[in-house]
Amino acid sequence: MSTGKKRENIHADNTAFFSRVEKLKLAKNWTWEEIAKKLQVSRMTLHLIKTEKSGVSKRNLYRLEQLEMQEGLRSSGARNLIEALVSNFEDAKVELTSSDFDRGYIEAPIKYARGEPPKGYPTSAIRLARPDLKSSGKLIAELLIDEDHEKVTLTCIQPQKFATREFLNMLTPFSYQALTETAMALVFGVNWRKKLNKAPGQK
Repeated sequence: MSTGKKRENIHADNTAFFSRVEKLKLAKNWTWEEIAKKLQVSRMTLHLIKTEKSGVSKRNLYRLEQLEMQEGLRSSGARNLIEALVSNFEDAKVELTSSDFDRGYIEAPIKYARGEPPKGYPTSAIRLARPDLKSSGKLIAELLIDEDHEKVTLTCIQPQKFATREFLNMLTPFSYQALTETAMALVFGVNWRKKLNKAPGQK
């Protein structure tokens, strides 16, 4: 992981953690000394997390979750399910490199809902290849009409004998979403979602 990406992750983790700590502090009307004691950390540790001079450890996260549940500010079941879903979507994401774009294709990892591939189907990855300009132009026209991103995925899948809805329906929702995101990026560029969401006339 690059230094910049790591710094972004620390910023997001620390911000989310400290926001929850402040919410808990206000809800219970505790002092910083009291909440630090309940989290079994020093006030200096909280300061280092707030100023992003230290990351949030798994132990600190666990203690915060336990304290939130203990004080009735966290529903373990629903929250854990949401976090598990988000984690699965994040894990399924495919990072496209400049080499992938130059080459025009990527071997994208896939996972089947049944846990193992059906006989005759790809085992752990499927190739997504950028279509030619004529096909890409056709895809743009179709997207303007029905906004069906799945058509882009089916166009990119190689070999084409696997470019069927039957194949896509065999995948986990996380794998399906990752394939769709990757195909769209491969055809329209890494910032495709931002560009498509722009209003007409915007630059």
